[in-house]
Amino acid sequence: METGDIKMHYEKFDVVELTQEVFEQLEDKALAKKMRLKFEKQYDKPISQLHADRQRISQVMINPGQRH
Repeated sequence: METGDIKMHYEKFDVVELTQEVFEQLEDKALAKKMRLKFEKQYDKPISQLHADRQRISQVMINPGQRH
């Protein structure tokens, strides 16, 4: 499915791994605001495989209030 002029690039990925990556990206911004991001749960194997546009999911996690 296409949304406007935005092309979707579907792939299978682990949402837990993506969440950890997003936390790492946001760590400096959080520290600047005297906040701490904490991802407490450790997983031995992938548990949450998604088939979606990984980049778009990442954008939603980073900018939940923004509309693109």
